[in-house]
Amino acid sequence: MAAEGRPLSAYVGSNGSGASTSRHVVFMPVGAQLLNSLHTDRDETDVCRQSMRRCARINIAATRFRALALTLALAVGGCATSLAYTPVPEKSVNLAQVAGHPNIRTWGDADARDIDAAINLNAPDAAVSPSAMRGEEQPLRTYLALSGGGGDGAYGAGVLVGWTASGGRPSFDVITGVSTGALAAPFVFLGPAYDGKLEEIYTRFRTNDLGTPQLFSAVFGGPSLIDASGLEKLLAHYVNSQLIAEVAREHARGRRLLVATTNVEAERQVIWNLGAIAASRNSDRVELFRRILLASAAIPGVLPPVLIKVTVDGREYEEMHADGGITEQVFFVPGASKGEAKKSAPPRAHLYVVRNGKIGPEWESIKPSSLSIASRSLGTLIKNQARGDVNHLYYRAKSAGIAFRLAAIPESFGGKYNEPFDKVYMRRLFDLGYEEARRGYPWAKAPPP
Repeated sequence: MAAEGRPLSAYVGSNGSGASTSRHVVFMPVGAQLLNSLHTDRDETDVCRQSMRRCARINIAATRFRALALTLALAVGGCATSLAYTPVPEKSVNLAQVAGHPNIRTWGDADARDIDAAINLNAPDAAVSPSAMRGEEQPLRTYLALSGGGGDGAYGAGVLVGWTASGGRPSFDVITGVSTGALAAPFVFLGPAYDGKLEEIYTRFRTNDLGTPQLFSAVFGGPSLIDASGLEKLLAHYVNSQLIAEVAREHARGRRLLVATTNVEAERQVIWNLGAIAASRNSDRVELFRRILLASAAIPGVLPPVLIKVTVDGREYEEMHADGGITEQVFFVPGASKGEAKKSAPPRAHLYVVRNGKIGPEWESIKPSSLSIASRSLGTLIKNQARGDVNHLYYRAKSAGIAFRLAAIPESFGGKYNEPFDKVYMRRLFDLGYEEARRGYPWAKAPPP
């Protein structure tokens, strides 16, 4: 029953308990005024009737608007979540293989000996020198690990091109890459002849060149803020059949090109032997090569994950792969090339690590808003993950008798970007790395304390 002295209008639009439903809450004040004025004279009643008609028209318009908004949301949501695929069953994740490409990948968390065996499975005997077969002293081997870092990858590109200009850049036996480092890795692998293309990639393009913004779609459950159409076109242009043929040639000589992605469903790193893919006879090798690079650089939420077709017992499935930096910002597998260097003094192998970012903490004033705090916290998490990964490589290299060398963006660099891939900012970084390497890069022999 109504409480004493409480008008009946207080219950209009209620759910029976006196609480207003969302449908009528906006119009409750008007309805209450109309019903409370029923005791008035005829003139006032006419006014009330006119007001009720206006109210009804508003209510009908609002209902139509809500219906339209709901229909649009469902339509967009349906489009946004159209990344439909058939995932590999959990019990079969270790059995999945890319059809026609056996032995081209391994889990990053597998036993080191299993990783080494998988990576070298297709290596020709010519990759082992006669001196190594006799157990004699081996020639100096050089390894390079390129980290993630988005637009900061321009710094690493500058270092490599400047190193060429100095006249001292080696031909690396093994190159590994993650995220932006994966995109650069094939061009670095093929040496100075591709320096021009490496510079183009990191100084000519900006965020909008990578794809079309999908903000509305992302709000309703889409996989990313921008699609990868632009990046796919860039890969199609730069990673062409000639480049892949040259990678296959170097693979046949015993050199290794490895990049990492993250299997999103399994939460595990996957190491791909791009040289083995390039050297295969499968007609889809070019497309697969590109898709793996695309996956390694697929920043979560920014670029969509990449679906890789696999088979298990003759049945087809798809794996979802994304940024390799999710699991590790930089990686290397000691023993990833036949004839791994043994401990010696001085070391007969060098591991060069290029961290596309700063190592140390940076102070910055942050707005006390949820987005600013979350963004800053995520950036801090990634930086400390990268620092831990670099330290991990240092100790692994040390235990394997490999000399460690580290390059990173200097703490003194004060540039700021206005967008994730800012051409002006990236040009400054490229030029900085280039000049430092051209003059003789001051490689650190250990990570900072």
